[in-house]
Amino acid sequence: MKSRSQDTWCRFLVKDTKQGAETSRIDYRWFKWNLFTHWIAATNETYLIVFDPTEPVKQGLLSIKSPGNPETCRDPYWIYVQLLEQVIALQDVAVWGIRELVRTREKNRPVLTAPNPDYQRDHDIARHAIHVSETAELAVTTSDHILAMHADFVQRQLAKPAGSESEVCAHHGVDKKLWFLEHTMHSLKARSASNRDRLLNEIQLAYNVVSQYDSQTSVAIGRATQYDSFSMRTVAFLTLAFLPATFISALFSMSFFDFDPEGGGWTVSGKIWLYFVIAGPVTCITVLVWFYWQKLLPPDLVTPIQLQHRGTGIHAAAHGQGASGGGRWQAPSVRSKIEHTLADSFPV
Repeated sequence: MKSRSQDTWCRFLVKDTKQGAETSRIDYRWFKWNLFTHWIAATNETYLIVFDPTEPVKQGLLSIKSPGNPETCRDPYWIYVQLLEQVIALQDVAVWGIRELVRTREKNRPVLTAPNPDYQRDHDIARHAIHVSETAELAVTTSDHILAMHADFVQRQLAKPAGSESEVCAHHGVDKKLWFLEHTMHSLKARSASNRDRLLNEIQLAYNVVSQYDSQTSVAIGRATQYDSFSMRTVAFLTLAFLPATFISALFSMSFFDFDPEGGGWTVSGKIWLYFVIAGPVTCITVLVWFYWQKLLPPDLVTPIQLQHRGTGIHAAAHGQGASGGGRWQAPSVRSKIEHTLADSFPV
């Protein structure tokens, strides 16, 4: 049985992103279509109701014209051909806008000598890329449903009594256009997924480059520590080698011992016991003072709570929690500390 009227409704979202005036800023805006259509078979009239359209969407909807072939108006889905064309046009701009941001990121990869990737910007681009992929996938799903509903409508319209040949051609023409537009939607969805994968690949590369640089820095610090350790071992060995001779020389140079050149003999003072009585307790007191000093005043070690991850200072500054009240404060980078340490240890 042929339909006397047909009601349809749909919703599309598109997020357009582009590079802002500032290097670190990304501008974006949302476009939305909230549509309701009512088609009357007796007069082949189609009424379109749009809710809260943005200005570009409004201008596009006002440009919709009736098809040149009057028989096409007998298909209530003719209007979706022009609607999908407008959605695809803006979706194409959105997808390629993300592509430009990703391509710029690929051209400015962090170098291994001094990597300093902007992780916050990378994740902002990823957030926009996820939104664009989501809207592209929803557009594909909506297009599939439009095709399914159109196929059901055509099946009911062409049931007995059979429609005219011109009516059949009109339905098939709308169906082919809808299939083509649905295929274009799938192409944009694939491009959007590719943009997201490329961006995730760049973010992973940035992490790996920083990790490799940190590993090389750790190797350099290890070599410097090994060199210092070797030097200290040399000093310790020399001290240990000369310590007995130094002690013996200092002991026999005291006034408790006297060498008689004429007689060729040594004389020892009867008060030599004073040396051991005084030196022994003083040595013990020195060791005890050092031991209890370590117990009462331990060194100020860095605890896990005091450690800050990369970007902690940026996060605090973004929430107005700077060290000086409301000022922007950024935690010093671990890499910068290591570089300063290496510079101080090995000046050029």
